[in-house]
Amino acid sequence: MLTHGLPLIDRVHLGLAQQNGVTAVILALVFERDFGGFVAVIAPAILTVNLVHAVANRTADAWEARRSLPSVPL
Repeated sequence: MLTHGLPLIDRVHLGLAQQNGVTAVILALVFERDFGGFVAVIAPAILTVNLVHAVANRTADAWEARRSLPSVPL
């Protein structure tokens, strides 16, 4: 409902943004109180998720650029 009327690429970026790791950061900090060293274990996963997010957005941008090019008859 929130994305109704938005261009496809904007909806793709919003969907990919759900994987940005903010929730993982919050959970890691909350669990650190009860489980010492939790952040040290979760930190590489958070960095990986953010890296995947950046790559996925670049891929989506490249896909949109290629999709929006006019087709040339052969």
